[in-house]
Amino acid sequence: MSDFRNRVFPVMYCYFSIFNDFMKKILSVLMTLGLGLTLAACEKAPEGDPQSIINQAWDKLAEKNASYQSGEVQFSGKGNLEVENNKAEISGSGNMQFDSSDEQNMKTAFTLDIDANGELEGKKGTVELKGQVKMLDKTLYLFVENVNVDTGDTQTNMMVNLIGNLYKSQWIALPADSMNSSEPVSLESFKGQEVAEIAKKHHFFEVKEDLGGGKYEVVINPEKLKDYLTEVGEVHGTPMTTEDLAAIDQLFQTITYSLQVQIDAEYNVTWVKGSLIANDGTENQQMNVAFEGTINKNNSKGYIDLSMTGTTPGKARVEFDIDHEEKSVTIEKPENAQNFDPGALFGGGMPGGMESGMPEGMTPEMMMGLPQ
Repeated sequence: MSDFRNRVFPVMYCYFSIFNDFMKKILSVLMTLGLGLTLAACEKAPEGDPQSIINQAWDKLAEKNASYQSGEVQFSGKGNLEVENNKAEISGSGNMQFDSSDEQNMKTAFTLDIDANGELEGKKGTVELKGQVKMLDKTLYLFVENVNVDTGDTQTNMMVNLIGNLYKSQWIALPADSMNSSEPVSLESFKGQEVAEIAKKHHFFEVKEDLGGGKYEVVINPEKLKDYLTEVGEVHGTPMTTEDLAAIDQLFQTITYSLQVQIDAEYNVTWVKGSLIANDGTENQQMNVAFEGTINKNNSKGYIDLSMTGTTPGKARVEFDIDHEEKSVTIEKPENAQNFDPGALFGGGMPGGMESGMPEGMTPEMMMGLPQ
């Protein structure tokens, strides 16, 4: 049972790892970059000092992020993965809505539809997953519409059927205070305007080379990045620790990267391309990443290639196509949501054991997909 518990809990809780203090500061950078990349492209290249152009483009991204309060994103993609003798092909599509007009209660809603097939340790399998996720009022809500898994492994199939049948077709709530974290798990406001003003003070992207035609190769100044993240952390009440700052130094010591961007005459970012090489410090394992994407007013598309060499060789490729629109959206709290109870998976704390936590008419054999 302990092995079963150790395998299930990471699946249920892995999502929340991105909400630790350090990652909130990193997410502020990503939101400034990501939400701002929705501006119109022009063919004419900007004129003037290259560093000034990069700084103005960065400032515009920051301002766009601060004002981008609600909208909708349609996305689709496909990918493949090979690690040693394991292979997988994945395709998916979905929709995301977000509303940050209330600074104390940022709301998001996702729908997701994923299909995958592959081979794991010589066993072929397929996965179909369709569901919804909402985040508001410092609570994560999950709704599983369909789960269909055939892994070729009886224990894995049993585990997925168990979870799927317990929580399928009903909203499940995971309140912030139910998570083991240093502070409540939530999508609180990223304080966009304050972060935008901080961003304008710290231009940590620096021009390495002017490639012509509005294209530039840029590098990240680690010291300026740390200054930026330190101030962002103070705004959020989660100051950078000595360990956080040391982690950034360590990161730049273990990676080699290149990054190119294209800026139009209106100081919009319209194209990005880059690569990254990272190792584990022993040179026994190395990761290589290459990516490229184009950005215009309502669409972004591109690819990410990843390859690994060393003790665990592998490769992966992801292609994506994203449509985005800034508009007013309404995200409502699900009705009749039930709080997530891990005990329902194991019968823990329930007088009647596992059967007491199951839907009416359901038996343990039915849940696990076993013969009746």
